[in-house]
Amino acid sequence: MEAILARRVHDVEAADEYLIKWANEPYSRVSWHSMDVLVNQDGGAAMRIRKFEERHPREIDKNVDFPITTLEQGGPSSGQQQPAAAVDSPRRKRSGSA
Repeated sequence: MEAILARRVHDVEAADEYLIKWANEPYSRVSWHSMDVLVNQDGGAAMRIRKFEERHPREIDKNVDFPITTLEQGGPSSGQQQPAAAVDSPRRKRSGSA
Protein backbone atom coordinates (compact mmCIF):
# COMPACT_ATOMS: atom_id res chain seq x y z
CA MET A 1 0.00 0.00 0.00
CA GLU A 2 1.37 3.40 -0.98
CA ALA A 3 -1.39 5.76 0.18
CA ILE A 4 -5.00 6.03 1.30
CA LEU A 5 -6.70 8.46 -1.09
CA ALA A 6 -10.28 8.61 0.25
CA ARG A 7 -12.89 7.02 2.48
CA ARG A 8 -16.34 5.86 1.34
CA VAL A 9 -18.82 5.89 4.22
CA HIS A 10 -21.66 3.38 4.15
CA ASP A 11 -24.78 2.96 6.24
CA VAL A 12 -24.47 1.66 9.77
CA GLU A 13 -24.66 -2.01 8.71
CA ALA A 14 -21.77 -1.91 6.22
CA ALA A 15 -18.09 -1.24 6.92
CA ASP A 16 -16.47 1.89 5.52
CA GLU A 17 -14.13 1.42 2.58
CA TYR A 18 -10.85 3.10 1.71
CA LEU A 19 -9.57 4.01 -1.75
CA ILE A 20 -6.04 2.60 -1.95
CA LYS A 21 -3.14 3.60 -4.19
CA TRP A 22 -0.95 0.50 -4.36
CA ALA A 23 2.85 0.71 -4.46
CA ASN A 24 4.34 0.32 -7.95
CA GLU A 25 0.88 0.55 -9.58
CA PRO A 26 -0.55 3.47 -11.60
CA TYR A 27 -3.46 5.57 -10.31
CA SER A 28 -5.69 3.84 -12.86
CA ARG A 29 -5.41 0.73 -10.65
CA VAL A 30 -6.64 2.25 -7.35
CA SER A 31 -9.27 0.14 -5.60
CA TRP A 32 -11.78 0.26 -2.72
CA HIS A 33 -11.27 -2.11 0.24
CA SER A 34 -12.73 -2.51 3.72
CA MET A 35 -10.51 -2.03 6.76
CA ASP A 36 -10.67 -5.77 7.58
CA VAL A 37 -9.30 -6.75 4.17
CA LEU A 38 -6.54 -4.13 4.32
CA VAL A 39 -5.38 -5.11 7.82
CA ASN A 40 -5.25 -8.79 6.81
CA GLN A 41 -3.17 -7.98 3.70
CA ASP A 42 -0.79 -5.40 5.15
CA GLY A 43 0.42 -5.29 8.75
CA GLY A 44 0.99 -1.52 8.58
CA ALA A 45 -2.48 -0.79 7.24
CA ALA A 46 -4.05 -0.30 10.69
CA MET A 47 -1.62 2.53 11.50
CA ARG A 48 -2.12 4.16 8.08
CA ILE A 49 -5.90 4.00 8.48
CA ARG A 50 -5.70 5.50 11.99
CA LYS A 51 -3.54 8.38 10.71
CA PHE A 52 -5.91 8.93 7.77
CA GLU A 53 -8.89 9.04 10.18
CA GLU A 54 -7.07 11.61 12.35
CA ARG A 55 -6.32 13.83 9.34
CA HIS A 56 -9.79 13.43 7.81
CA PRO A 57 -12.48 13.25 10.51
CA ARG A 58 -15.86 11.82 9.57
CA GLU A 59 -17.87 14.81 8.43
CA ILE A 60 -20.62 13.65 6.11
CA ASP A 61 -22.76 15.95 4.00
CA LYS A 62 -25.76 13.81 3.08
CA ASN A 63 -26.85 16.37 0.46
CA VAL A 64 -23.79 15.89 -1.74
CA ASP A 65 -23.58 13.02 -4.22
CA PHE A 66 -20.29 12.40 -6.02
CA PRO A 67 -20.51 9.89 -8.88
CA ILE A 68 -17.73 7.33 -9.19
CA THR A 69 -16.00 7.05 -12.55
CA THR A 70 -13.70 4.18 -13.39
CA LEU A 71 -11.78 3.48 -16.55
CA GLU A 72 -13.58 0.16 -17.01
CA GLN A 73 -17.04 1.76 -16.78
CA GLY A 74 -16.22 4.77 -18.91
CA GLY A 75 -18.58 7.02 -16.97
CA PRO A 76 -20.35 7.71 -13.71
CA SER A 77 -21.90 4.73 -12.00
CA SER A 78 -25.41 4.89 -10.67
CA GLY A 79 -26.39 4.75 -7.04
CA GLN A 80 -22.92 4.97 -5.53
CA GLN A 81 -21.46 7.78 -3.52
CA GLN A 82 -17.89 9.00 -3.49
CA PRO A 83 -16.48 11.11 -0.65
CA ALA A 84 -14.96 14.51 -1.07
CA ALA A 85 -11.34 14.22 -2.12
CA ALA A 86 -9.15 13.58 0.89
CA VAL A 87 -5.57 12.78 0.04
CA ASP A 88 -3.12 11.04 2.34
CA SER A 89 0.03 11.26 0.26
CA PRO A 90 3.62 10.69 1.30
CA ARG A 91 4.74 13.64 -0.83
CA ARG A 92 5.62 16.93 0.82
CA LYS A 93 5.20 20.43 -0.55
CA ARG A 94 8.41 22.13 -1.56
CA SER A 95 9.21 25.25 0.40
CA GLY A 96 9.22 28.43 -1.62
CA SER A 97 6.88 27.12 -4.32
CA ALA A 98 3.61 28.84 -5.06
